[in-house]
Amino acid sequence: MLSSGREPSRVMLRPLTGIRAVAAIWVVVGHFTPHILALFPGFRFLEALTTNGYLGVDLFFVLSGFILSHNYLDEFRSVSLPKYRQFLWLRLARMYPVHLFTMLILLAGVVLGTAAGIQFNMPARLDAPDFLRNLLMIHAWGFGNDTSWNGPAWSISAEWFAYLLFPFLAPGVLRIARVRTASLGAAMMYVILFAMLAIVGCTFNTLDNELALVRVMTQFIAGCLLYRIYQSGLVRSVRWDFIALAMALIVVVHSFVFPPERLISLAPAPALAILVLALSLSSGPVAAFHGSRLMVFCGEVSYSLYMTHDLVRMILNKALNVDRYMHRGAATRALVLGFYAAAIVGAAVATYFFIEKPARRWMRRLAGKGSPVDEGIQQPEKFDGVANQLETELIPTS
Repeated sequence: MLSSGREPSRVMLRPLTGIRAVAAIWVVVGHFTPHILALFPGFRFLEALTTNGYLGVDLFFVLSGFILSHNYLDEFRSVSLPKYRQFLWLRLARMYPVHLFTMLILLAGVVLGTAAGIQFNMPARLDAPDFLRNLLMIHAWGFGNDTSWNGPAWSISAEWFAYLLFPFLAPGVLRIARVRTASLGAAMMYVILFAMLAIVGCTFNTLDNELALVRVMTQFIAGCLLYRIYQSGLVRSVRWDFIALAMALIVVVHSFVFPPERLISLAPAPALAILVLALSLSSGPVAAFHGSRLMVFCGEVSYSLYMTHDLVRMILNKALNVDRYMHRGAATRALVLGFYAAAIVGAAVATYFFIEKPARRWMRRLAGKGSPVDEGIQQPEKFDGVANQLETELIPTS
């Protein structure tokens, strides 16, 4: 039987922070694969795996449901307006400052670039109605171009939709009393997802447009149900470290057998979900690696990395286009690639320390000093670090 009461204490699931870093880097490398191959064609043998970085989105959706349940599920045995407002404010504190920052940077770039006569590659992505929809985080809800302005932010919009519903889903998730029921429920979410893929078609366009909300809700709910399995304590004797490695291997093998140029597919998504559960339960070397200090730090920065890397790509495409260097010597090409990496990492770390972290603390402080959301959920300060970072608003775009 699954636990129906509050756990004595919530532990920080450090390996799940580290796997966020892996997922974010996978997405970023996927987006920069054409640049890497232009400079070093010898890496083409890895193209199938790196281009499949869009699957990092699905990993983040599952993580989001799992960690939100870890932090809040017991708080929403019943829903009240004060608790609901508090929950949404904390979610905004986690995701909105970086989102707003990137939108303002883009707006400034468009205004100044237009004044300077710069031609933009995709002007249709930068219109005023889509800017407003992006600010409201509803642009992935079928109202416009999901990948307008800051492309990766479509998944933030999809996550916001899931957050709005989570407090109302939680009582139903808590009623699930058996591991078998939770397992079947999670499997059913993927059946629904794959059925919709069969109907609509699986392309890069449908994944982050027509299917955005289906993609997030099925996997978000699957993550919530997997957390109920984690709570059970009935499966902790399983060799979860081995299972985590096996699931990662399935994803890698699938990438090479069915590369995206042949078949765009979410078939490995269930393996990514099992990977999340395995890392949460494992105490072996795989979990230890993902829970190391370096990986935890990278996981904490991963949201800023995800949200800023496309901006950096736009700037570098103009300022340091790889086409100008693809026939230069190896040392020059390595220097260009190193500059790209330094710019991406530097922007992410700077955004994390100067925008994301202080803004989140400021907004949380407002919630604790007489704001309309100071009742209800009081998330312990110890979760401001690793566990709170895991509430996955990030999510790579395809």
